Amino acid sequence: MTAKEYGDFLANARNAHKKIINNIRRQYALSNNPYGIGDVISDRHGQVTRIEKIHVIPIFGEEDGVQCAYTGPKLKKDGTPYKRGGVVTINQNNINGAE
Repeated sequence: MTAKEYGDFLANARNAHKKIINNIRRQYALSNNPYGIGDVISDRHGQVTRIEKIHVIPIFGEEDGVQCAYTGPKLKKDGTPYKRGGVVTINQNNINGAE
């Protein structure tokens, strides 16, 4: 085995390992997700949205922590969209009632 082959093998192994870890993190976050597409949620800052997309993001300050983030149109408290539109992203740990 040459030095180049050795380096290529290690790089491939590291990439495969990263993909496996990221897949496990994604599965964990989505399996602990209490909300779905179409749900209306609000956060502690008063933002309201109807979920159109669900993303998996890291939790700041936790090495292996992940959570869901929800993206959708910015809504008024009565559930109607703002005339100017706008998009809101709300993190799972900022939802009203989340611990």
